[in-house]
Amino acid sequence: MNALFEEAISLRDQGDYKGACKMFSVFIEKWPDDFGGYLLKGGILLFQLHLTDQALDCLQKAVQLNPKSELSSVALFHCLWKKGESDLAFEEAKRYVKTAGRSEEYDFILKEINESIDNNTLEDIE
Repeated sequence: MNALFEEAISLRDQGDYKGACKMFSVFIEKWPDDFGGYLLKGGILLFQLHLTDQALDCLQKAVQLNPKSELSSVALFHCLWKKGESDLAFEEAKRYVKTAGRSEEYDFILKEINESIDNNTLEDIE
């Protein structure tokens, strides 16, 4: 694995999320066609730093570079959902399943959404 990538992961694992994002940005500059840097940076921006707009850019790029990456697609789904873009989130899920086939992760998400609709707690899903 690349030293920059490993350093970014190490910073993330130590809880230095801003430092990890900066390191992933350097990695992305050097290897702009590697979806992993976009995916991991986007995940940090979304789940740790709660910067959904910045995360969206990274996660869209990760999906563009690797349309069959379930992790990228699901992260993009969650980002769109958190932004209140449920229609776009479902479009991404459909795109992924059409492109890559069945997804246990999306099966789980849809089950959770259906249960939340039944219990009238849909707004609680993240």
